[in-house]
Amino acid sequence: MICEQFSECIAKNCAEPTDRCSKCRSESSDSNISSSENGRRYNLRNDKMCRVINFLIDGGVYVNENGINKCDRLYCVKDKDDLMLIYIEFKGTNVRHALEQLYDTARRHKKEIGNGRYFFRAICKGAPKIGNDSKCIEIKKRMLREFDSFPIVKENEINEKISEFTSK
Repeated sequence: MICEQFSECIAKNCAEPTDRCSKCRSESSDSNISSSENGRRYNLRNDKMCRVINFLIDGGVYVNENGINKCDRLYCVKDKDDLMLIYIEFKGTNVRHALEQLYDTARRHKKEIGNGRYFFRAICKGAPKIGNDSKCIEIKKRMLREFDSFPIVKENEINEKISEFTSK
C-alpha cells in the first residue's frame, strides 16, 4: 500500500509532517545526512545547511507493494526556492534493475513533484561496469531526456555535498 500522505506531502512542498509521517520520512538540517543498506552507503554533506527530507520509499512510502519498481530512498533538498530530488537505490550487482527502479519511481511521482531538479544515484556491490550494457545505456538516455539528469552508479559508497548539486 502506498502512503496516503506522500502525494499531499510533496504537493505542499514537503511541508510539516503529520503524526503518521514518521514511518516514511525524517527531516534534518544536520551537517551530514546518510543512509545505508547491506553495506552500501550514501553520504550527503549538508554544507549549505539546507532542509533535507529523507523519504524511505521501499518499506515506508510503499509497503507491501510487490511487482512495481521502487527505489530505496528519496532525499528532497530545499535550498531557498530550489527543490533538488535525489533518488537513491542500494543494490547488489544488478545495475540494470537499480536504474529501472530509480527511473520508474521518479516517473510515478513526476506530476506531484513538478519542477524539482532530479538526480539519480545507484550504489552497487561489485561491478558497476555492468551498467554500460545496451539496456542500461537506454535507461540512462531516458533519464537524461525526461529528467535532464544522468545517473551516477558507483561501488559501495557515494559521498556528495549539497553545494556540488547547486552548481550543476
